[in-house]
This record gives sequence, C-alpha cells and structure tokens, in this order.
Amino acid sequence: MKPLTEPFIQIISGFAIVGQAFLLAMVVLAVTAIFFAPSRRALDWLRVGLKGSELWIAFVIALLATGGSLFLSEYAGFIPCKLCWYQRYAMYPLVPILLLAAIFKQRIITGLAMAVAVAGAGVAAWHRYVEINPSLESQGCKTSGGGGCATNWLFGLAPLDYITVPTLALTAFALIIFFLLLALLPPREQEAQAGQAGAGGPQAAAAAGS
Repeated sequence: MKPLTEPFIQIISGFAIVGQAFLLAMVVLAVTAIFFAPSRRALDWLRVGLKGSELWIAFVIALLATGGSLFLSEYAGFIPCKLCWYQRYAMYPLVPILLLAAIFKQRIITGLAMAVAVAGAGVAAWHRYVEINPSLESQGCKTSGGGGCATNWLFGLAPLDYITVPTLALTAFALIIFFLLLALLPPREQEAQAGQAGAGGPQAAAAAGS
C-alpha cells in the first residue's frame, strides 16, 4: 500500500460522514418544518444564506469527488469495477456541467445536472446493495475490476465498515442533488408572491365584474 492511501481514505471518510450527518439534519428539518414554525425559519435562513452559491458548492463537491476517484484508481491502485465506471460516467461530466450552470445560471443546465446526478445516485445505491448482497452480482460485475463489484476496497482502511467506495459516491451525489434542489426551488418571496397572486385572482375578477 502506498503511504498516502490510508490517510487519504480516512480524510474522505470523515468528509463523507459529515456530509451524511448534514443530509440527515436537512431531512429532519424539512419534515419538522411542515409542523413547526422554527424549523421553517431555519430553512428560510439556510436558503437565504446559500442563495447564489448553491451551484458553486455542487460544482466543488463534484470536483472533489472526481479527484478522489482518480486518486483511488491512479495512485492507490484500486481497480474500478463495472458499476464504478457507470458512476464515473455520471460524476465526471458533472464537473463541467455544474461549472456552466454556476456561471450562466440557466435552469436547463441545472436540470441536466440534476438528471445526471440522480442517475449516478441510483447506480451508487445499487452498487452498495450489491456489496451487501453479493449474490445479486451479475457475471459482468464478477469479472470486472479487481475482484468484482462486491469487493470492498476500503475494508480495514475506512474508520467505519459501512464506508465503501459506492457509499462515498452516493454521499457526493446526494449532496449535489440537495444543493441543486436549493438552486431550482423558487425563493420564498416568489412563492409568497405567487400565493398572493393566486389568492387575489378571484377577488380581482369579482371586482372587475362589479
């Protein structure tokens, strides 16, 4: 094993755990916001605080994930399996797509990034499921990489056993999806204005008729 491999895996695993905790907190906040005003205010504060930077954050996550995957294959010598390559096909293009989305702020580009990220997350989730259930591994997976898609390259290196390569990828895709959702959702003030316009429509029509 090369000298930087284990420290690097420890570092990226730590980032992944923090990212997972953040996503869990956001899910809890979103659910409680349905019932509690303080949670809604917290979400509003988050959206206002991140306004304009969501796409840049997603771009940085994709860039770091791409760099991390290249480190694991090109430096550490971990051979990508078939499902790993499918995840790379999703993550790598996200770097230029998200850069363009962040620069030009075009919803069509952001929507494209969302579609790619969702597809990548789906493959990563299936890959993790195959790791847990090796009997589901296809013949193509068994003969790919350095031992098939069920091989856990991070075993004994990551701080927690559940941290594997597809777990890292799924975390990155999920974080990207979260920030893309923030970018695609209309600001709260626009939602309020739309609601007021919808409520005022029938009143305006009645006033015009009278």
